[in-house]
Amino acid sequence: MHLLVHFLFLSQFVTALLTANDYSVAPELLPGISSIKDESQIPIMFSGLIPLFSNSSMQDSNKDKDYFFWKFKKRDVNSKRLIIWFNGGPGCSSMDGALAETGPFRVDPTGKLYLNEGSWYNRADMVFVDQPVGTGFSSSTQKKTNFDNDLELVSEHFMSFLINYFTIFPGDLEKELLLAGESYAGQYIPYFAKAITKYNEGNNDKKLNLKAMLIGNGWIDPTTQSLSYVPFALENNIINKESSNFHRLLQAHEQCQNKINSKKEKEQFSYPECDRIINALLLSTRDNSPNTPASKACLNVYDFKLRDSYPACGMNWPADIAYIPKFFSKEGVLEALNLDPSVTPKWGECNDDVLKRLTNPTAKPSIHYLPELLKTGIEIILYNGANDIICNNIGVLDSIEKMQWGGSSGFTSASEYYEWVYRDLNINEDQKAGFIHYDKNLTFISVYNASHMVPNDRSLISRGILDIYMNNVISEIDENGGETLITTSDDNYSDDDDQKQVEKPDINSDYYDYDYAYDYYYYNDGVLKSNENGSGSEGPRSHPKAKITLALVFLLMIVAILSTVVLQNRSQRRRPILRDPNRRHPTSNKTVSWDVSDDDIDFALDNDEVELAINPTEISKNSSKSKTKNGYTAVSNDEDNNALELQDI
Repeated sequence: MHLLVHFLFLSQFVTALLTANDYSVAPELLPGISSIKDESQIPIMFSGLIPLFSNSSMQDSNKDKDYFFWKFKKRDVNSKRLIIWFNGGPGCSSMDGALAETGPFRVDPTGKLYLNEGSWYNRADMVFVDQPVGTGFSSSTQKKTNFDNDLELVSEHFMSFLINYFTIFPGDLEKELLLAGESYAGQYIPYFAKAITKYNEGNNDKKLNLKAMLIGNGWIDPTTQSLSYVPFALENNIINKESSNFHRLLQAHEQCQNKINSKKEKEQFSYPECDRIINALLLSTRDNSPNTPASKACLNVYDFKLRDSYPACGMNWPADIAYIPKFFSKEGVLEALNLDPSVTPKWGECNDDVLKRLTNPTAKPSIHYLPELLKTGIEIILYNGANDIICNNIGVLDSIEKMQWGGSSGFTSASEYYEWVYRDLNINEDQKAGFIHYDKNLTFISVYNASHMVPNDRSLISRGILDIYMNNVISEIDENGGETLITTSDDNYSDDDDQKQVEKPDINSDYYDYDYAYDYYYYNDGVLKSNENGSGSEGPRSHPKAKITLALVFLLMIVAILSTVVLQNRSQRRRPILRDPNRRHPTSNKTVSWDVSDDDIDFALDNDEVELAINPTEISKNSSKSKTKNGYTAVSNDEDNNALELQDI
């Protein structure tokens, strides 16, 4: 109710918000952009800090909090979808996602940007948000940050950000909204979806068009996930029962199971006894032999095919994460992103304080809310890199199996199973990408040879997850096994509805204007922007690139030449400068020094060759069926439905 009150009075606060133009990013200030030859591949960008509440006079403890966002959209394409991406931790910046996973750019070892060929922004507009407060560039103006301690509070703060975002970018309000992310975002996203559905119930005017949740290697069920470590390690030969340390591992597993089954204590969000299992596994598999390099002493919890130093055990991976601070430290970058270098905190991948404070004294694990979200018709896609340990396939599938929804638990006998094939168009070759298990509006996707951070090491294949959601796939029968194959490709297309050239809107529109230098519409605060000759005309304006067909040249040579001269002269008068000086961000002479150390890389729940780590249960392999909606019930808390018992190992 507290949340709805703020939204009902939102109209009183609108005047305090900046306009979209204030968040425009000058791409020429970002290192590496000038090396991109094809300018059409450079996205339109907006970024900066959005206040959680727009009225600075509000007597509210959250009025001093701002969330940092970075938005990307394709030129000349009016996408009908908007993806908001979150990294996990908790406390890990979504700039990992923007610059090392699904965003349009990656960062090279020198701190310069280059194009990410597997970016998801080729399928939808994307917004990357640092949250909760204290994460990345999202900060508080108070000397002492008031960190969130519960997911309900995190959710309330995100909704404040989201409403203000749509106030600033009203054109995005009608787009299909997709919430996406990985790891601890498996908690964030269902909580945010729950808050959005609640908001829509109390708001008949402008509902938020939430369509889907895409959760990668999600930490959705802490206890079940913890109890999956021993079975996963055994199944993938990470450890064997004959190992001298196996007894220690079983003890940790048993203590966790006993704590869950205990009737004496109130159910908790997670248990310290369960958290110890992963530590026991790392100790049990530590290689102290003299011939083993120190850099390979420990298992990498984000990809069991890789090794790392101890006790990092995956914190030093992936290597390109270390390049991101170099990018943010370069002169002019913070200014280009509409951040004030004099007050902006140093960017760090993860903030331990956020993790330690978010103890969730009242919140339930998000798995409890998936049934009611499925009941609303929201598509839920859980995708998993098969090499990940920390949020592995077995744990996620066990959580689904126990979940009561649609009148039964887990996937039903009517569910469908497909092998997933990725087609590399450059070499015209197919490769096995994973498998898909689908039931009504719930889909599980396993990605072969992929880590905790699927888009980082399997970028082109990961984009196929969006294609699967959009049903933009090829369905065919395998000639050898007779199985149904789902094929995606590395085609850099957009959705059919997104292919259309952006139509020029009414020049009198109260929030659109057209930027000829970039050939796109940018939001306007109601003031008509003048062209170069200063006319400020509200009449239609012609594009400078006039063309004369070859046929006309042959038929009317003299007339064509004269027409060309006239049109060229007119175009020169109308061509604007590269960028409106009033909208350019000044280049600062300030430099920011960064200390790139291991302390900047936090061990958090956020990351090559292996086949499927599990054997799915026997299910139907029928052709596509309609997505009927049935009744849903809550997750069972029955003791018998808890995760694997010791005797099952």
